[in-house]
Amino acid sequence: MSEIKVSVIVPVYNVENYLEEALLSLKNQTLTDLEFIIINDGSTDGSSSIIEKVTSGDSRFRVFNVENGGIGKAFNLGVREARGEYIAEFESDDYVALNAYERLYQTAKQFDVDVVRSNWTEFSEKESIVRDILWEYPDNYDKLIDVKNSDIFVQVYPWNAIYRKAMIEKNNIAWDESVKSYGDTGLFWKINISARDMVFIKDPLYFYRQDNPNSTVN
Repeated sequence: MSEIKVSVIVPVYNVENYLEEALLSLKNQTLTDLEFIIINDGSTDGSSSIIEKVTSGDSRFRVFNVENGGIGKAFNLGVREARGEYIAEFESDDYVALNAYERLYQTAKQFDVDVVRSNWTEFSEKESIVRDILWEYPDNYDKLIDVKNSDIFVQVYPWNAIYRKAMIEKNNIAWDESVKSYGDTGLFWKINISARDMVFIKDPLYFYRQDNPNSTVN
């Protein structure tokens, strides 16, 4: 494999009803030189079998089966194992557009930025709801944003983006593994404080599930 462009970190915990669709959306990405780091966080349902079924024979997938320790610990393991120039977090009950990481990575290289984000779509199969979540600064799409000297507010979610791994490492950014943490919101603020610059893509590239009562948080 050539130099890895993006490492996608996928914590998995008891999401057998949604996992195959999620993993297939990764497996069929148009960007070459990806790796997918699957952290099976002690799943007790059929998630392990689905992981084996979808990833078998595909060297882009690296699977780590660990004792249940929570999403923060799983994500931090993924960051340590990541070999890509950029990293992404992916929730294992969601899915992404097939060109998602190609669009994000190409934009990152075009602007040479620490962070690239996109809009996203929220969906619920149970309630047949689909709605696009759009950024409140439409005049700033596809432009370089100086994060440290801008009053532009960015949504506090880490999963609709890629992040330069060197920036993560330089600033020792990690998910707080304690039970008192603010989950991925806390992680986002650490990244937002540390990032030099950002670009926001208008198109929704991430599909965020609203009807999983368990999500990836255990």
